[in-house]
Amino acid sequence: MTVVAIVSRHDAVVSHPRHISPSTVIIASTLLIFCSFSLFVRMPHLRASGDWDILIFTQRWPNTVCMTWEEQSPGHSCNLPKTPHLWTIHGIWPSKFGQIGPQFCNKTVKYNETALDDLKDELDEYWTDIEGTGDEGFWKHEWLKHGTCAMTDKLLTTERAYFQQGLAWSKQYNVIDILDAAQVLPGDNNQAYNVTVIAQAKTGIPFLFEVRICFDKNLTLVDCYGTRGSESNWLYGGGNRRWAGAGGSKVVTNCPLNKPVMYPGSVPSANRRRALFDDQPQQFLVTFYKTLKLLIWASL
Repeated sequence: MTVVAIVSRHDAVVSHPRHISPSTVIIASTLLIFCSFSLFVRMPHLRASGDWDILIFTQRWPNTVCMTWEEQSPGHSCNLPKTPHLWTIHGIWPSKFGQIGPQFCNKTVKYNETALDDLKDELDEYWTDIEGTGDEGFWKHEWLKHGTCAMTDKLLTTERAYFQQGLAWSKQYNVIDILDAAQVLPGDNNQAYNVTVIAQAKTGIPFLFEVRICFDKNLTLVDCYGTRGSESNWLYGGGNRRWAGAGGSKVVTNCPLNKPVMYPGSVPSANRRRALFDDQPQQFLVTFYKTLKLLIWASL
């Protein structure tokens, strides 16, 4: 399995590293870290073909998503899940190796709200439209953009099957439990984790944003090496930019290496965010890369 975490960033100096023991075993394969380039990432035009190699299941950390959304405009507000510290689903994204997409594969397929009627309560909680534009609009977008491509898989041929699979994976691969097992905990006391791979974004301090797990067409866990999440999904190291997984690296990311990451336990207020950005040094650093590598040791 490969998991991808995305981060939104803002500058800090971190000291007093705390290392996770390599004997801490979580679930299979490799955790991948990415960054949201706070705020807008320009995406290239993508193929509409239904041909794809891998499914990327994406979960996101609501507090960081909300913070990023609120930064974009003073009028933005968030719709957070009722359950605290719940990673929510962004989508299941069929992808070609080395490319983004395909997307919007079947223009004849429509979104059917009633097909999800008995799933709505679960979707409201686990597949939350954090930006508050309306859950059904968010689900419709994910289905038309990604689900119409996923439906070429024999196990995901319907809208209902697509959303049911996302809900099932969300419960099976519970990110909060995975990170908790490695003592990577959300908090508001300036905890900063060295994810080894973080993004260059607005002011420097990265915030944990998304986690992605990859599956093949049989819905079996696989590594995400060779996938591409956006134009900016580069691997950073030694001052050089290269494609994720290149040069023998075991981390797939769009983020520079060896930088601290904040994992906020709540949505920081504007004043709190300013204080965070000015507060140096940050404390409580964890070598998160060891957390990632230990995922390789357990298989499901």
